[in-house]
Amino acid sequence: MPTSDRPRLPILLTATALAALAGTAVFLALVARGRRRTEEPATVPAVDSVGRGGLTETPIATDAPVGEEAMPRWRRPSLQAARRGIVPAAVMARHRLVFDRPPEPGVERRQVSYRFVRLANRPDELYGSDTGALQQGDEVELLREQAGYWLVRAPDGAEGWVHRTTLAALDDMGDD
Repeated sequence: MPTSDRPRLPILLTATALAALAGTAVFLALVARGRRRTEEPATVPAVDSVGRGGLTETPIATDAPVGEEAMPRWRRPSLQAARRGIVPAAVMARHRLVFDRPPEPGVERRQVSYRFVRLANRPDELYGSDTGALQQGDEVELLREQAGYWLVRAPDGAEGWVHRTTLAALDDMGDD
């Protein structure tokens, strides 16, 4: 009996049609889910005075101004404006840190080129903890470099890691 490809063709067409139909259904479900998320207010189960969960749901309180509720926090204009104006009071109240003696032989000094720079206990933005702060114009001595960060010492003795891009040569910045 001769072998023919005819019986296989309908099976292939059926399988292709089913795959396309399934893909379309998944796509439409994802689109509908995304739409539903933006239309429904966020809710949490209510808790009664005894501490048991209630059957009613109450909306989650948001701190976003009207019109910014659906925006991610980092894109909200109100928070961006607030961040631009925030500088810790302790940094604003002190004078510029400068060394009162010339550097030791082989020690390089630079100055901070940003308004506020944190000193971290390790060369990592995410996992490093704050050990201090520097402000624009403060002088530092470079102790060691690692992975794009400098271990620095300030004139007041504070040591910590800062990103290399926050430092400038002493001659690069004029006194303000």
